[in-house]
Amino acid sequence: MRPWTSASRSSSHARAQATGAGTSSAAGLPGWKRLVELAIAHARGRSDPAARIAEMEELMGRGELVDALSVA
Repeated sequence: MRPWTSASRSSSHARAQATGAGTSSAAGLPGWKRLVELAIAHARGRSDPAARIAEMEELMGRGELVDALSVA
């Protein structure tokens, strides 16, 4: 493998991630916080345990949005 090949791949990958961060918002899709809010609403609608919903709300309040979604 050529040394520049992996660097090219990693820099392309980094650009894709940076570009992808705001692309969904521009397309009208919900951001992370809204996704957590929707997940909490869905959990309430299906009568998930109160402790699970409370944990999701707590994590969202601390800004740990990915962790909050992983609880869902």
